[in-house]
Amino acid sequence: MKNTSHKVIIAIIIGLLSVQTFFPSLSSLLLPEIHAIDHTIEPLDETQNMSLLDKATQPIQTKEFDIHTPFFQFPVSVIEGVVDQPIDVFVVSSQPLDEITLIVAKEAAIVEEEFAAEVKSKKLSEEEQEWTLTFDEELMEFEIPIVFNKIGDYQLIIGEAELTIEVQAEDDKEEDSDDDADNETIETEVSPSETPQEGERTTQPSNDANLNENQQDTEADQAEAIAQLTEPVTPLNEISHRDVSNWQEFMAAIVNKDVNYINIVNDFESSDNPTQGVSGVAAGSATSNPTNGLAYIWTTASGISRTLVIEGNGYQIDFRAVAVGFYDSTVNSATPWDITYQNIDIVHGNYYGFMNFTNMSIPQQNLSRMRYHNLTNAGNQLIHSHATPVVMSGEVTSHQSPTYTSRSGRLQTINATNQVNMEITQLEVLDNAVVDMSTINAGNIYLYYATGRMIIGDDVKMTLRTAGTGGEAYGANIYIQNGRIDIGNRSELHLNARANSPAISMYASGAHFEMSEDSKVVIKADGRTTSLNGWGYNIIYMGAGSTMLIGNKSSVEIDAVNQGTTTSGVIHVAGAATFIVAKEGILDIKSDGTNPSHSLMTFLSSASTFTFADAQRINLEKTRAVTGNAANSSLISISGSGGLLDVDIQAAKQWRHGNLTEEPDFSWSPIFNLKVNFASTLSSISNVSSISQEIVDHFRANFTTRAQRILFEYIPDVEVHLEPLTEDPALEGSRIIRGKATPYSVIRFDGDPAIPAPQLQSPSFDDNSLFHLQADANGDFSLTLAEGDRFTKHNTVTAYAFLNGKFDTAETVVQEIATMNPRDPIAPDIEVNPENKPDIPEHLGFISIDFISQYNFGDVSISADTKQYKALPQRLSSADGSVTEERPNYVQISDRRAQFTGWELNATLSAAGFRNDRGEELRGARIILENAVMLTNAANSAIPPTYSESMILDPGVPALIAEADANEGSGTWIQRYGDMGTMGDSVKLEVPIGSNPRNMTYQATIEWELGFVPSTE
Repeated sequence: MKNTSHKVIIAIIIGLLSVQTFFPSLSSLLLPEIHAIDHTIEPLDETQNMSLLDKATQPIQTKEFDIHTPFFQFPVSVIEGVVDQPIDVFVVSSQPLDEITLIVAKEAAIVEEEFAAEVKSKKLSEEEQEWTLTFDEELMEFEIPIVFNKIGDYQLIIGEAELTIEVQAEDDKEEDSDDDADNETIETEVSPSETPQEGERTTQPSNDANLNENQQDTEADQAEAIAQLTEPVTPLNEISHRDVSNWQEFMAAIVNKDVNYINIVNDFESSDNPTQGVSGVAAGSATSNPTNGLAYIWTTASGISRTLVIEGNGYQIDFRAVAVGFYDSTVNSATPWDITYQNIDIVHGNYYGFMNFTNMSIPQQNLSRMRYHNLTNAGNQLIHSHATPVVMSGEVTSHQSPTYTSRSGRLQTINATNQVNMEITQLEVLDNAVVDMSTINAGNIYLYYATGRMIIGDDVKMTLRTAGTGGEAYGANIYIQNGRIDIGNRSELHLNARANSPAISMYASGAHFEMSEDSKVVIKADGRTTSLNGWGYNIIYMGAGSTMLIGNKSSVEIDAVNQGTTTSGVIHVAGAATFIVAKEGILDIKSDGTNPSHSLMTFLSSASTFTFADAQRINLEKTRAVTGNAANSSLISISGSGGLLDVDIQAAKQWRHGNLTEEPDFSWSPIFNLKVNFASTLSSISNVSSISQEIVDHFRANFTTRAQRILFEYIPDVEVHLEPLTEDPALEGSRIIRGKATPYSVIRFDGDPAIPAPQLQSPSFDDNSLFHLQADANGDFSLTLAEGDRFTKHNTVTAYAFLNGKFDTAETVVQEIATMNPRDPIAPDIEVNPENKPDIPEHLGFISIDFISQYNFGDVSISADTKQYKALPQRLSSADGSVTEERPNYVQISDRRAQFTGWELNATLSAAGFRNDRGEELRGARIILENAVMLTNAANSAIPPTYSESMILDPGVPALIAEADANEGSGTWIQRYGDMGTMGDSVKLEVPIGSNPRNMTYQATIEWELGFVPSTE
């Protein structure tokens, strides 16, 4: 069979340069770099072939220096500042810089915590210090915070620029004046116009000059004060704040429409006469403030509604018996009420809450907002404002107690203990909030009207507790007249329900309860003596047409203890219902009720459905044995005859009545396409599937919801993964499919004509599909193509895995044969980036020359004798060119054919030898290769090629570099010349005596030829 070969032609250029020294009897030739290249040589510098004497006569060239030395400029020459307070210094550079140096007096320091730069200092003298500031990026404008610890005038120098900084003592006069005005005790009624407002002064200036100066001082003081305020959780376009330390100041700020940020600076309580000294309130507002009583202040000031932040700074307001409310007259339609209480402790005794909008019309209440952020409330109800939306964030607690003691030591008795915590229309709990609320003798949250909605954000933890036997909201933790509950991702809602009362009651038709992903509702219900069903009794009550959706990986867990002989259902829907548990969701209901008529889930309409597929756990369990006639005692009851339990892809277990162990009486897996119809407590199977007829028959004969417990569990998902496939016949991925799948799953492949037809029967008795193989106990699998068959590039091979009613698919695209990258001649397992790569065609096929070093002989001299010149080592560089290493010169070839028929690598120096541009030959010049070694990567176990340790490349004479017989030399092989110690002595150019070189450039070509016998494929 005719041989085939790959040829790579490499040109070698030798430049010769004569040098005249100061000794006329001596002359030598300097050779610039000798390059192995594959393209036309670039023109040389005009002076390259000049002698040193010629060069000495050339005009002297003046070196160009960079005249763009940066200079700096300050916007002003003098600035002022206050001792021990940061002073911002601004400076501009003429060009971008990432480092600047400044010199300043030793009394100064850079405020590093306010500065995004690396700061270093160096002492220059007893009086001065140098600071070096390094930034992450190049800048032209710099703002430098600096502080001085002594009063005085200082010079700051950056480059040639100088700045004078006048450091003064802090002027306290203006601040003292404002403080006196703000903290003055008000003994008589003060109207808003008489109260010092934001920016107003309590004394008149003596002249215009003083007025301007004082106004500037006031603006500066206010800017500094605002900067020190806590960031409001409710955004404000511009803060207009008022410091408040007593009740009259607080109420004056409430009715002042120009104040949008009330800054509490001290604990205080409402006055004995809470309207004394307070303006803008309705006649008839309270003039007394009794314990165990009520006091109302109804605000009437016109058009004062606005966004208002009340910053508590951790202080306490004791409202005592007072509830502050608002009339519609206070509303400005452009800016409805939006009040935020943040970072504050509230105590009070009024059952309307300490502040509400209940006396406003319903439309105005709907437009208003009450927000609580990092608030603690103790005493009585948090808020009574039926049509008002409320927003909670941060940490909010509201714990009712019959009495409380304020921080001042006052003991207050609340006026009523039968109150919920909130009577509103909508509650939104923002992301990451922590909420904890409890009551004395009532429910907890009561949402009114058709707009009732409770929205719990992501990552919220909310705990609600109820107690007593009476009170509002029928004792329900959450009582919604008409609306929905939405719970975000990863949130937790913990409900501790009291005896005989609901945890959740949504009594209107069309109620909706929905949980997003990975959230949890945990209900603990202790005690039950009633057998009534209704919105005030069942642990979860929902009206007709209600929906409950438990999202992916979310759970509802109900633990009902001490239920006695009640017949009340745990979950009761007064009509049609749709219950859905999503993938990996959980519904876990446990009750120790012993009455045979006690069901865990009751639906009063045959249009009800309970659906789940791939659920993590559906557990319906009576934890105590049923007394009396247990035969008809069912865990699920759906009225009529059309109710449906719709289940898919689950493992099922069932316990007979009386079996309280963890060992079930029946177990089936897998179960899918299950349809169970109900006629009250009697269930009948209309459809069920599994992988065998035996499982189906056994399930039909024994499954019932008239049981002690039924449990549906998650069947793990089937997974399948494929290793890469290739057309490269040297790699097993060209003929073997390998991968990983769920243990014992059956797998089918398609997508390439080389894949054989499947022969394995499906494990499912009613499935006629065929498969190729079954994964082993570890999940490993492999399929080998027929002899001589290979995958075709760009085809998409798909694996389909099936087990227990579940399946998965994976696919991979057959890769075309890759170009082999150069490898490290010292460590062949590592790919490298050599410098000065030759121009080798890509995609040479399954046998290829991957890389050849191009020899570089550096600057050399030629003597009158035969001379050998050493090639420089091969240089490697990192991807970004930042690191360069040296390695031996080398050649790399790869044989990736399916049949290894052998190969032969030859190198031939062109017959013309080395010639200059005039065609003159450098007679007798040749290349010598020594210290040859062949090596391959660690995974290659092929027999190595044969080769000689040294070779000579004479003009026109082929030199055998290496050869491999059949079944030898497969994979990637490197022939390097020398090692890390001898790499500089292993490739040489020999120029014999009498070659008569000129001071010109010489060029030669090496032809590398890889010959082989083609395989039969």
